[in-house]
Amino acid sequence: GYLVAAMSLLWVVGVFGSTGACSNLAYLRGSQRMPSALQADAADPGTHPWVRSGVVRERARLEALATEHRVAFPLSVAKLLINILLVVAAGAALTGRRNVRSFALQVVAASAALAAIDWVLMAQMREIMAQAVAADAVEHGVGNLPDMDQEQSVEMVREIHLWAERLRFAMLEVGVFGGAAVALTRQRTKDYFAAAPGADAPGDPSSPDDPPSS
Repeated sequence: GYLVAAMSLLWVVGVFGSTGACSNLAYLRGSQRMPSALQADAADPGTHPWVRSGVVRERARLEALATEHRVAFPLSVAKLLINILLVVAAGAALTGRRNVRSFALQVVAASAALAAIDWVLMAQMREIMAQAVAADAVEHGVGNLPDMDQEQSVEMVREIHLWAERLRFAMLEVGVFGGAAVALTRQRTKDYFAAAPGADAPGDPSSPDDPPSS
């Protein structure tokens, strides 16, 4: 059960990750402009504060992506490729293909490494997003805190947003990839794949070459 749950979650992460990477690439290549709704919704005084916060956050994210184009573009390409491999590896593991465990572990390790690199290189983007959300919240009276002036309130809300980003990273990247690695390295999982019928995973260096067919 734990293997099915871990691989299913890994498959979902791969699908959403590849979709997000495609969207980023389309925007960075100029084939997709910033949606006008990101401007209109934030400016509408009737917009719910949580909706406006999400709009401001996404607008700041896209602006930061464009600013960090030289870093964001290759990272988005790498994320697209690795997330496609995640979908393939998780799907193959769910079907119980023989010797796919090693291939899946390599993809999980590569995904975790890329997530760590992305976290370090895109730190400035997170700062821009946090500052934009905090300034908007305080300006519209959502993030005003008692016994604090406007500047202090902005700083406090910015820190809260950054901690939320750290929590998201711990849950989605560290949690998902760490859980998948644990599930794939348990002895019961090793025994399951060792006994499972089926073809070897493509690109699995630990799998022997299939004998040529006559």
